[in-house]
Amino acid sequence: MKYFSHSGGKLLTDHIANILKYDEQDELFKLTSKWHDCGKVSDSFQSYITQAAATNDGHSVASALLFLLSNINGSDLATQKHILFIFITILCHHGRLKKYHNITDKTLIDKTEQSTVRLIDNILSKQDAAEFFGFRQFDEKHKRSIGFNNDELTFTIQDYADFKLLFSKLIFADKYEAIFNAAYTKPKLELSIAGLADYKSRLPYSQERRQAADIILSNYSLNKGSRLFTLTAPTGIGKTLISLELALNIQSDRNYERIIYTIPFTSIIDQTAEIFEKIYPEKVSVHHHKTDFTRNNADETNNDYDRQKYITESWSGGFILSTLYQLCFALLSAENSDNIKFQALRKSVIIIDEVQAIHPYR
Repeated sequence: MKYFSHSGGKLLTDHIANILKYDEQDELFKLTSKWHDCGKVSDSFQSYITQAAATNDGHSVASALLFLLSNINGSDLATQKHILFIFITILCHHGRLKKYHNITDKTLIDKTEQSTVRLIDNILSKQDAAEFFGFRQFDEKHKRSIGFNNDELTFTIQDYADFKLLFSKLIFADKYEAIFNAAYTKPKLELSIAGLADYKSRLPYSQERRQAADIILSNYSLNKGSRLFTLTAPTGIGKTLISLELALNIQSDRNYERIIYTIPFTSIIDQTAEIFEKIYPEKVSVHHHKTDFTRNNADETNNDYDRQKYITESWSGGFILSTLYQLCFALLSAENSDNIKFQALRKSVIIIDEVQAIHPYR
């Protein structure tokens, strides 16, 4: 099967193979990755990507519908739920997440534009693509009967997290592969506890700070199985460094991939970044709505600007310093640019500094 996914002669099969490597243990992700760009085998997209045509008919809607038509019929409710997650992920992977009840019902295909129907027919005519993806051949009656039993499908908060994670993993791996032309490799966290200890040894000695750190780390040792820790201490006791030391211990014990340090206010984020940079030079990735990605002549020629911007905004580094707003956006937003960070929350130590600044009624 020789179809292109991007300009420059990148094969669709290579693009899919690189994305799959992001998480080869997740069967839903593997299925989503395989199908997410199946609409690109159309004549219109191939003409567009090889610059033989100025525009194309798009591929996300066709890809989602082809996945749905080929996988939904006869499925039990649990499987239908997973198929729904994949369908919405594919449909929205280049844009904003849409509400489930707004895009799935018994007249889904009837509401589809005729241009999309023709696009699907064109894709189904390609035998090599049909064999690779596993397209089902179906008649118009089959198309018209597709849908979900909305009354019987129920969802939990775990379903919300699972769906958000699936969507985030696909859009992250898809964009990463397109920008870097390679499979994603996990960051190597290079933040040693010894480095922090060396920095602290050069600060003026404070017995109160040392005692506070000893008590906190001792309590952690007695409660290592806990998932949530709170740190309450008076101003000036050194909570920033103590919380970082605690996070480094958690990361080491659990073999987590990154540390995410969030602060409610952008007014103090630069001050905190300056401290962390002294401890771990060039290891801190600062991200908030005012983050400036300065483009210079060298960057314009080697794509360093796009890569740096993407790594920062997707929280791909090993040590992230950001705002509480950005964390909330990752958890709750429907925007593509916010959801791309959700996958980074897995296997991460997340610190919320100045948590008392959160108003309990907002």
